[in-house]
Amino acid sequence: MQTIKILFTTSKKRFSPVSYLIREFLNADYSHVAIQIDDVVSESMMEGFRNIKITEFIKTQKIIEVYSVQLTEGQHVGLVHTLKTFKDIPYSVKNLLGNAISITFKDGRPIKAFRDGISKMMCSEMVYRAIIKEFEKFPDADFVTPKDIRNVCKEIGSLSFLRG
Repeated sequence: MQTIKILFTTSKKRFSPVSYLIREFLNADYSHVAIQIDDVVSESMMEGFRNIKITEFIKTQKIIEVYSVQLTEGQHVGLVHTLKTFKDIPYSVKNLLGNAISITFKDGRPIKAFRDGISKMMCSEMVYRAIIKEFEKFPDADFVTPKDIRNVCKEIGSLSFLRG
């Protein structure tokens, strides 16, 4: 078995409008979700998908919660392979807007006109497509939020850090 971590974070900037809006829409302390394997964090951010050392990641992100998830060897190999395929995928501002509108109206429906599919991804889509899909199916992978990922992590992982 291999252990990975799912990180729930928010920006360390004094004021980050996007982070603030996401936290407000989700009614949560976090606005971002990423995957940590060993000392490398994989994330989808405004500049696109990247892998970054955890020591660099925590310079800009405040960790709110961490879930440890046990993977079989096959799941771990699949995850590493999938993350490599995300290398050139940009961030999806359209999906972010679609999710914000859907959450605001509380109708639970994704706004298809705003969807980018797999050509672009938000952080929660990246985590879903990389690993969460192994454990839980969502009706629409384009409409998954950090809060959805957290709910699944509560079932498949164990809370290993909670900001006090």
